[in-house]
Amino acid sequence: MEHVEKVLAVLKRGWESEERKWFILFRSPVEIWADNPTYLACELVFYVWTFLILRHACKYRGRCLLLLMAALFHGLVTESLSYILPDIDNFWHGRTMVMLLKQRLPLHIMLFYPCFHYTTNMAAANLKLPWWAEPFAVALGDLLLDIPFDILGIKLIWWTWHDTDPNIFDRTYSVPWTSYIFHLTFAASFTFLLNSSRWLFTGSSDKEKMTNNYFSEFACVIITACLSMPMAALLQFTPLYHAFHDMHGVHTEVCVCVIVGLYVMLAWSGDRGTGMEARNGTQGAGHRKRHSVFNELSLAVVIHYLFYIVLVFVASPESYRSTGPHETVGDCDSVSTINTVTGLKLTKKTFLCASNYSEPYFDFHCLSKNTVLPSNGSSYYTICGTPFPNIIEYKFMILGSCLFGLAFYYQWFFRSARPSKMKKA
Repeated sequence: MEHVEKVLAVLKRGWESEERKWFILFRSPVEIWADNPTYLACELVFYVWTFLILRHACKYRGRCLLLLMAALFHGLVTESLSYILPDIDNFWHGRTMVMLLKQRLPLHIMLFYPCFHYTTNMAAANLKLPWWAEPFAVALGDLLLDIPFDILGIKLIWWTWHDTDPNIFDRTYSVPWTSYIFHLTFAASFTFLLNSSRWLFTGSSDKEKMTNNYFSEFACVIITACLSMPMAALLQFTPLYHAFHDMHGVHTEVCVCVIVGLYVMLAWSGDRGTGMEARNGTQGAGHRKRHSVFNELSLAVVIHYLFYIVLVFVASPESYRSTGPHETVGDCDSVSTINTVTGLKLTKKTFLCASNYSEPYFDFHCLSKNTVLPSNGSSYYTICGTPFPNIIEYKFMILGSCLFGLAFYYQWFFRSARPSKMKKA
């Protein structure tokens, strides 16, 4: 009994240590619900989505599980580097039930990557696109999933952005246009790297069947997880955004429109070359054979879009608050330098100026009258949500993007082919 007590004492000291709290910290869902019930709901939706894609991957196994693993590791690498590298450390997530890495990384955000990447890659496989076109179709599908998440997420203070960072200065609905470039380029790079590394190292580009070369299969996972971010930054972000925005002052919205147009043309060109087998096959002369593909993935997509449709009608952002890590408050005149991949040096305010900032989605109205604004040096404080400036416009935007996304994925899931070798393990 004495030995058991000693072991328990050691475990307790480890659990209460600062090292453990740096790595993982928990928060009561009751507390989250009191501050911002929409944020708790968002977290739970991602847990349900994760369960659905995990069930799908376990059902078919093989490369489906490896795809899930690659997306999870890719998310961990991307988020970790974003917090480590000061030039791109420009956003702060609200606290959720499970927080990682010094309360910077919510668990559901790490799961966000496999939810989006697994779903879009498996759905795009139905199109039977050529290798050069599929990454761009996946990227467009990823963007459509992201639009309502990005627009409502920032409005409901699920996270905050740096106030003066020039790389996220151009915005609509408080969403930086570079966020959309991030989703497009990172999703395309992820898919291209995973598919090409599999073909290069295993000789097989099959979507589901795993080869017997297990070392090479797992090497493809690591390569994709580690290199997707630098590949996207160097081969797409730099020539399509930094070269025009940083060097010539082109508005980021223009860059996004050009990238979307380029991706649409490439994906469409690839789709025009596919046969009827990519469109439900044929049954008799000129008759299409329909099939239902309402599975875990299509259910996840429906849940995702319905959640944001409901949310925009019931949310009341002015009644929500977020207490946690935010941009550090400090000297309003202090300026820092940002190093870009083009070699240019841009500038931003080093700190948030609590008395003069331009983030319309939060203020400090919910603090008690006796509470002063966060003092200089504060990086952990409470912010308050603000009302929708035009609720009809938000409803129109969210409803339109979600209905378009549902129609888009309906075509992928119900009016395209099944993956040729999609069989249960």
